[in-house]
Amino acid sequence: MRFEEENNSGRQAAGDSPIPPSAFRLPPLGMTLVELLVVIVLVTTLVSTAIPIISPGGDNRKLRESSRNLNAYLQGAQARAIETGRPFGVSFQRLSADTGSGADNAVCVRMEYVEVPPWYSGFSPTSAVRISPAWVPTDTSTPPNRLFYDPSSPIAWRRIGPVWIQFVQRGPTPNGSKMPPGWVSDLTPPQFFRPGDTIEVHGQRYTLLDRAQANSNSADLTVRSVDGYYPGTVSGSVTTLLAKPEGLPNGAPIEQLPTLAIKYDANGNAVSSSSPYDEPFWTEPTPYKIYRQPVSAGGEPLELPTGVAVDLQASVFGNGTRVYQPHVDYVESAVSFTPRTDNVMVLFSPEGSIDRVYGLVDATGQEVPPTTVTSYLALCVGRRDLIPAKPRDAVSQAAYAEPIDLYTDVVQPGLNETEATELTDQYNWLNLETRWVLVGGQSGSVSTIETSAPYYAGATNNILMQAQLGAALENAPRRNKAGSR
Repeated sequence: MRFEEENNSGRQAAGDSPIPPSAFRLPPLGMTLVELLVVIVLVTTLVSTAIPIISPGGDNRKLRESSRNLNAYLQGAQARAIETGRPFGVSFQRLSADTGSGADNAVCVRMEYVEVPPWYSGFSPTSAVRISPAWVPTDTSTPPNRLFYDPSSPIAWRRIGPVWIQFVQRGPTPNGSKMPPGWVSDLTPPQFFRPGDTIEVHGQRYTLLDRAQANSNSADLTVRSVDGYYPGTVSGSVTTLLAKPEGLPNGAPIEQLPTLAIKYDANGNAVSSSSPYDEPFWTEPTPYKIYRQPVSAGGEPLELPTGVAVDLQASVFGNGTRVYQPHVDYVESAVSFTPRTDNVMVLFSPEGSIDRVYGLVDATGQEVPPTTVTSYLALCVGRRDLIPAKPRDAVSQAAYAEPIDLYTDVVQPGLNETEATELTDQYNWLNLETRWVLVGGQSGSVSTIETSAPYYAGATNNILMQAQLGAALENAPRRNKAGSR
């Protein structure tokens, strides 16, 4: 009772206090909304200011990451070739195929996987081809008039050019077919072959041509506008395609192609040395293999970030062969480039080395047949806005061929280091932020290096692009030999 009375008296005293209870409250914890917003603004400002200082430049970072991604993408293709036992690789797609602008011929921002389909040798066990020498494109008749063959005059076959290839198989020879005894026409599937495929007969390879390349009106050479494939055998006819021997120029001596031995005339009669026969003349039907060009293999494509591209103009092989030179497509009268739609394709063999490279163009603008590679391939990963390289001189085909000469543009004018750097940074192969992805032609090793600084001090002669590329890739052979990935 006493405790309760004291307690009640205490509560009464506190309740009678003249100081209001709110006077004893603690200050509020945390910050007001305005204070919080001020702090956020300050932190954001500090971070946005500090990041560019403590991290690599944006372009440099994108180039480094892009080269790393390309390196991994190429290694993925190499692994697939080893796994499948068939050539597998990467297609570098020209941006000009999408934009329609020839100025983008050397720009590649998208890559995809491609593979070589299995070779084809006909549907029948007796499928074969026979070959007839054809002299085109100087002759536009249909069919082209071939050289008259007289067995008593061997000079008639001393020179060779493109050849007609006709698909046949064993069977009862119909009357009037003009086939050798025991042979009939063979079917070829539609949308299966296309110009650029190669056919191998007796160890000699021939590249199939289209009507434009052959300058011929033959319906068999007409390709579909949708996909570029031959139409296949028309019912009741025989497919005859035109091809060019690989590794032999037009007009090469016939002795270089001993397998081109004439056996039959135009009517299927066996020729002999007794009298002249009617043209065209054909070889003995022989088994063959057709190696088709790479096709899309599916899978996720690799797309480079905005502002970065593979520079096909600067990409080069270790032996000095260029992947593409923009000046070959520059038309001075139109002050523009002729757009290209073909792709550059790098195929790996089942052993992991480079099997072949498709889509190369030589210094005269001629397409190079699928090429085997013995030296390394250096793919230039640089800035998109520097492709094609802008010439220092007046715009012309010659100027695009040699856009900058380090001797006449840097040494002779006496540019200091800063001025020289500002100039050379405008060319991907001279820009020190550029990365190079190297692929060993025989080893198959994939590595990435930075551009080596070019040495031009004290130069007394022209330093043109070939020498510039050599200087930029100064460390490439050592890195490639080491097999660094």
